[in-house]
Amino acid sequence: MIEFTVNDFDCRETISLRYADLVLTLPSRIRVLAWPVHPSKKISPTDALGTGLILAQSTPSRLPFAEDLLRTLCLPEAYAEIVLNLLPTLQEIFPHLMDD
Repeated sequence: MIEFTVNDFDCRETISLRYADLVLTLPSRIRVLAWPVHPSKKISPTDALGTGLILAQSTPSRLPFAEDLLRTLCLPEAYAEIVLNLLPTLQEIFPHLMDD
C-alpha cells in the first residue's frame, strides 16, 4: 500500500493505492479524497493545546477523475495529470475556495 497527502490550494488531498501483486504497475484499489482546510475559520475558542485555533474542515470528497487516471496511467504520469487538473476540479467541488 502507498499512501500520501498533499496540501495545495487550501485543500488537503489524500491518495491511497493498494497493489494486489507487487509486480503490477497499476494499483488494484485506488482512493483519492480532498477536503478544504480554512485557517481563517475557527470553530472553537481553544484547542487541546490552548492556542485558540482549531481549523474548520469539511467532509472529504472523492476525486473520481484522479482515481480514473491512477487506474489507467503509471503513477508519475497520473500524478502529473492530476496536478494539472486539480485546481479547476477543487473549485468545482468547493466553490467557496476562491472566496477567502
